[in-house]
Amino acid sequence: MLHYLLDEQLSPEIARQLGLRSQPIHAVSVHYWREGKFRGRPDSEILETAHRDRLTLVTYDLKTIPTLLRERAEHGISHYGVIFIDDRTIASSDLGTLVRALAEAWKVHSKQNWINRSLFLTRR
Repeated sequence: MLHYLLDEQLSPEIARQLGLRSQPIHAVSVHYWREGKFRGRPDSEILETAHRDRLTLVTYDLKTIPTLLRERAEHGISHYGVIFIDDRTIASSDLGTLVRALAEAWKVHSKQNWINRSLFLTRR
């Protein structure tokens, strides 16, 4: 099952709105996940703990996360999935579009296995 972990660049309001939908979607912000202990922590720690918690990271970080995923793959270390967003496709300030796009991605991909999977979020 697909459960979202929104990184620090995404507003916690997105997780709240996803949880209010007619078919609630499990989403948590790094701001509140594990009592906020992972705010400001290295991405590698977030990916590792998200994997243990079976959470798919949702991020705008197109610089460091792909490198971390390659390094993990080279060492045979799994992750529980990453959904990338490009600010040129969906602005980080466009909460409504982000909520709709994440809801659509969840509808299409929620029952799939997310281990070592990645996806680029598009406008819906």
